[in-house]
Amino acid sequence: MISSTLLWGVLIGFTLIGILLGRMTSTKSVDDFALGGRNMGFFPSLMTLSGTFVSAVTLMVYTSFVYI
Repeated sequence: MISSTLLWGVLIGFTLIGILLGRMTSTKSVDDFALGGRNMGFFPSLMTLSGTFVSAVTLMVYTSFVYI
């Protein structure tokens, strides 16, 4: 079984690499891309982004428990 420390390290590493590559190569902002170009206020956009993050983490954790 993979240790949780290694799993968190890989997750954080890929997240940071993705953010850096996205910042270097993007012409739009990350928020605009994640929200699909919708112009919302601060709080709704924050809720949308956090919901997207939570669902992605849930999907990763679920698949790691099922398939490992």
